[in-house]
Amino acid sequence: MKCNLFPWLAILMILLLSWWLRILYIEPQELAISCESGVDDFACSMRKNLTAIFYDNVVGFAVLAMALTGLWRRSAVIGLSAALLGMAGMVIHGGLHTGVEFNTVGFVLAVLSLPRFYLQPALSSRSESL
Repeated sequence: MKCNLFPWLAILMILLLSWWLRILYIEPQELAISCESGVDDFACSMRKNLTAIFYDNVVGFAVLAMALTGLWRRSAVIGLSAALLGMAGMVIHGGLHTGVEFNTVGFVLAVLSLPRFYLQPALSSRSESL
């Protein structure tokens, strides 16, 4: 089997980037206190926007819809996009206040569909002779 490493490296890069954003802008308590006291700088804007985007699980619903659409349409691009957005959502959102984490469900569905598109079976000598 021939394996294309691009989707797996892209998922790894999104994991590292979103982890870096979470550690830099969401986790620090002093930044949270500073932002709550009325400071309006770039770090507070990033923190506010990142938490607003992922707070209501809207991204989670989008990831799940994209993953199901990718499975239905058999599209590698939609599946990979769902996996990348799902990875970012899982890391940044963290599943803090929902029973079912739609980012995770969508990510798993998307990742399970990726080998169908990115693993190419080697042709056997028998099928080449036909």
